[in-house]
Amino acid sequence: MWQVETTSIYKKCVKKQGIDKRTLEFINSWAKTAELQPTDASKPVRKHELFQIWKVRIPNIGSNKGKRGGYRLTCFLVFSQQTLYLESIDSRKSLGGKHENPKLQQNYEEYLDSLYNQLCKELSELS
Repeated sequence: MWQVETTSIYKKCVKKQGIDKRTLEFINSWAKTAELQPTDASKPVRKHELFQIWKVRIPNIGSNKGKRGGYRLTCFLVFSQQTLYLESIDSRKSLGGKHENPKLQQNYEEYLDSLYNQLCKELSELS
């Protein structure tokens, strides 16, 4: 069981996306008991010995969309703290797919690289 924290970016994303209460309750319930194993719906997108960054499919319960048409939650695990940080959440359409909108996908990949580098720096200083 993970301790769950939210980042300021996540809070801004929730407001911007207008994510409904039932979906947020689902995310909070999922995060507390998450057994992150790579599947079609969730996978690590960056790995490090101190942490992992994951992209997880989350259903949009308010609009009756399943995981494929719902949200993409970006979170990271810090092993030493046993903490799961909810970093950002976006609609699937705004991230673009590999073949749908390569520019949006490239922006998301750059964001993941930036987050990875930031975590490497911060967590290396702590150890």
